Amino acid sequence: MNSTTLTRALTVLLVSITLGATASLAASPQPFMTGAQWIGLYESGEPGKEAAAAYVAGYVDGIHAAEATARKKRFCVPDDVTEIELADVVAKYLAGKSVFRQMGAPFVIDAALKDVYRC
Repeated sequence: MNSTTLTRALTVLLVSITLGATASLAASPQPFMTGAQWIGLYESGEPGKEAAAAYVAGYVDGIHAAEATARKKRFCVPDDVTEIELADVVAKYLAGKSVFRQMGAPFVIDAALKDVYRC
């Protein structure tokens, strides 16, 4: 495991722990981070933006793994796109569609990436 992968894994773990603690305090915890929670993390400063980017990258990695043998892909992100650029795409998408902030972040990420990176 290289240092970038390790850093990403640790960041995602930290975000998961933080969100798990936050969700356990809520009256009705949600199964996923919402769009509002994701954008709050993204806008909370450089470490938050990096954590939000790692969340998006984890989603993309999961979709790519799930679609390894699929004939049709959900979205086609070019290899040279960075995690921060992916997060910027999602943030821009949420800025134009504030109603999505109450939906699960995976739904929002998927919609944003399908909109920008169509196959």
